[in-house]
Amino acid sequence: MPFDPSSSHHQTIGETYRMPAWILWLMGISYTTVTLLVLGMEHQNVWAWLNGTPNEDGATAFFGWLGITALEGFLVQFLLRAPFTWAVDPGGIRLRFGIWRNRRLAWSELRRIDVVHVDPWDAGGYGVKFGPHGWTYAFFEGPGVRLDWATSGKKSICFAFQDPEKGRNALDLASRYTEVTNPKHLLNAWTPPAP
Repeated sequence: MPFDPSSSHHQTIGETYRMPAWILWLMGISYTTVTLLVLGMEHQNVWAWLNGTPNEDGATAFFGWLGITALEGFLVQFLLRAPFTWAVDPGGIRLRFGIWRNRRLAWSELRRIDVVHVDPWDAGGYGVKFGPHGWTYAFFEGPGVRLDWATSGKKSICFAFQDPEKGRNALDLASRYTEVTNPKHLLNAWTPPAP
């Protein structure tokens, strides 16, 4: 449905999405591989240590596996399965991801919004990345935006849109409050990423 300027006073435009499912599969395969390697190489020492026989190799292997289990569990629960949400309204832009708190950016804090092409591999991989230009929320490749701060010295924030219509509507609303550079070039031929 096209953006209706008459209803924009209280309008909020946004979307929520998650990391691609193939990353969860990749994490599962890597965890299974590590578990099989640990058990394959040290299973006798681990079982001996668990049965009360003093064995330094068994303890090292067990606690190494336990640490990897805790780390992968944390990554899956709080990062890979966590939803990323962006929302644009007349007051500004709100961002939320996983265990990070809601981040509210008032329009007065932004100098401009640049329409960019977001490529997770250029940003250093999928997920939330911090680079020389600032934070990038990289969940898939496609057109998105870079939010440039009005205050010099602060880093920018970059994320992609998943739904073309919501992206266009959000930029229409944002352009009423701050400069939006060249939005049509990347958005005209834009189709949503595959689910």
